[in-house]
Amino acid sequence: MVVDLAESIPFTTKKQQTLQSFSVDLKISSEILLLINPHLEELQDIIPGVPVNLPPEAFRNILAKQKVDLTSDQIAPVDWAVREFEKGVQEYPGPHESNPEIEKYHAATDGVQPDDIAWCSSFVNWCVRQSGMEGTNNKAARSWHRWGSRTDTPKRGDIAVFKRKDSTWKGHVGFYWEDGGDSVGVLGGNQDNMVRISSYPKNGTKYALLSIRTI
Repeated sequence: MVVDLAESIPFTTKKQQTLQSFSVDLKISSEILLLINPHLEELQDIIPGVPVNLPPEAFRNILAKQKVDLTSDQIAPVDWAVREFEKGVQEYPGPHESNPEIEKYHAATDGVQPDDIAWCSSFVNWCVRQSGMEGTNNKAARSWHRWGSRTDTPKRGDIAVFKRKDSTWKGHVGFYWEDGGDSVGVLGGNQDNMVRISSYPKNGTKYALLSIRTI
């Protein structure tokens, strides 16, 4: 496996186990794990709450091992987002091709549209609706800025809303994944034309964090 730190996905450990058993869960070698996580070298055991970087395939492996029943409408919206991430949903290239999975998200915001129409808010709306909740029913990312309640102590699965500095109404929205200091890790749609985890600045040249909303 080729390790590219730039493509690694942030993850927080959930239980105490040996480095070897954690590597087995990930289906990668402990050498590869330590290569992008040198802070683990001094640990006798992996303990809960440790931030680690995982290669994308290893991230999918650990999620598969922790998979929950996604047939219930009590499942959190972020769990539906993880399911879509695992499926590898992305836009189809070309002006006359459109991924029906993304058209499915748009159906949650007042009408099916092709996948080249901005779909981050449609993705969040679809996930929220799958959990039996009412979203904003709006394709605009910033429609989420007044949804729910604002929180200054976000947890994974809350909704992060960003504004674009070159627009009075455009932005981005996705599920809060973790704090990155000057940035926020977000699991969302229409991130590099796919469902993935990406880092967005809290106050960058293009995007700025507006608020994080509790589910």
